[in-house]
Amino acid sequence: MPFLSYFHTRFASSVICPFPYSSYSSYSSYSSYSSYSSYSSYSSYVSLSVWICEIQVEAASAKRARIRAHMLDLLGSDGVLALPTTPGPAPLVNTPPADLDVWRTRLISLTSIAGLAGLPQVNLPLARVDGLPVGLGLIGPPGSDEALLEITEKLMALLTPSHQ
Repeated sequence: MPFLSYFHTRFASSVICPFPYSSYSSYSSYSSYSSYSSYSSYSSYVSLSVWICEIQVEAASAKRARIRAHMLDLLGSDGVLALPTTPGPAPLVNTPPADLDVWRTRLISLTSIAGLAGLPQVNLPLARVDGLPVGLGLIGPPGSDEALLEITEKLMALLTPSHQ
């Protein structure tokens, strides 16, 4: 996985950090659903968003702009970034909360890149390892939605012959 090492090293300070995602998501949740938070399974998540202030949202917005610029530079007009859908197998039901937080942070660092950069992404269920599903995410430049779907169809046909 040399590319992932390169990607992590190149973008660690701006992409492999869920803060912009967490700030936007929490702030938006609080703004929209604070009156319902006592009924939500996400009540602790929503209540934490009370502590996110405008300065943090502005900082997250600036970081989001840097992420988008990095991704646009990396992808150009016709590139595709391939990355794992998840950092590994889903955690077990009895995983300690602290370990779940670490796993969730790693997951968000993969799943929030396209959304933060405003780019299309598809995820392909490609294989199974030790009986568990393994997926591949493809991120493309702005406006490449249909091209990504075409690539997805071709990859699925090549890599999973039963898909045809």
